[in-house]
Amino acid sequence: VLSNQFFSRVKRTFSFFIISLILPVLYGNYNMKQMIIMVVIWVVGYLVVLFVPYEEFKDIFTSIMTFLAIFSLITFAIKLVSVNLFSWLPTIEKNGVIYYNAIFAIISSSNFTLRNFGVFWEPGAFAIFLNIALDFELFENKFNPKRVLLFFITILSTVSTLGIFCIFILFFAFITVNKNFISNKINKQARQLD
Repeated sequence: VLSNQFFSRVKRTFSFFIISLILPVLYGNYNMKQMIIMVVIWVVGYLVVLFVPYEEFKDIFTSIMTFLAIFSLITFAIKLVSVNLFSWLPTIEKNGVIYYNAIFAIISSSNFTLRNFGVFWEPGAFAIFLNIALDFELFENKFNPKRVLLFFITILSTVSTLGIFCIFILFFAFITVNKNFISNKINKQARQLD
């Protein structure tokens, strides 16, 4: 049995959905392909929110981001050695730069662009998703230092100003929230050294 609260959420979300479709048409930025993509994204996102419990979502999201971070760091390291190793992959050219599609990572052929794109169209977008995963690791999931370090290194490899700024905010918040836990760990380590 579906509750009134459920139908209220559906109506509210549907209203935002309709507004997001109407605004581009009103302002002349109408593009049918982009509209279809936006509809698919909204529908999939809404279905995820409706049917996937929050705890399960966090676990799935951090697992996916862990895989993407590892894969992107490997491809990024290979690119630093020689971008020609990707020449067999499908490409797209934009503004005179060739981008190789490794399915789970995008690799720029430009030596000027020494940034980790990950699977995203832009390194900054990748950094934001990594910061969300880092937030889950620091505050929601059981603290996993290996994952935290992985996300930290991967965010640094994006060279995204906003991404790196968010790292500092997250670590400051983590230290503030967990200062007793951290001081106990430091004291325990100091006693072991004595």
